[in-house]
Amino acid sequence: MTASGKQLEFPYQQILADFGTFWFNSAPSWLVPFALMTGASEIGLFVDKLDEAQHLGLLHWMWTCEQLRVRMFIPPESELLKPKTIYGLTHVG
Repeated sequence: MTASGKQLEFPYQQILADFGTFWFNSAPSWLVPFALMTGASEIGLFVDKLDEAQHLGLLHWMWTCEQLRVRMFIPPESELLKPKTIYGLTHVG
């Protein structure tokens, strides 16, 4: 809702048109491009308990923010800053 009490429709179609359709696999994966679309210059990302797809999706948005020179704050203890797997070195099981 806006300050005047009016509801706003989430601009998902515009976000998909601007950013493509591949990286939207969690709520934060929608909110980061929404913040970019609205002109944010800094974004805080406080997430944990991510599955591998969500982790990869948010890494994409971190990279996108870096390319656009938008600062991101992620707490150092966040699971997002820990690698999920290291190809060829991470064992299954």
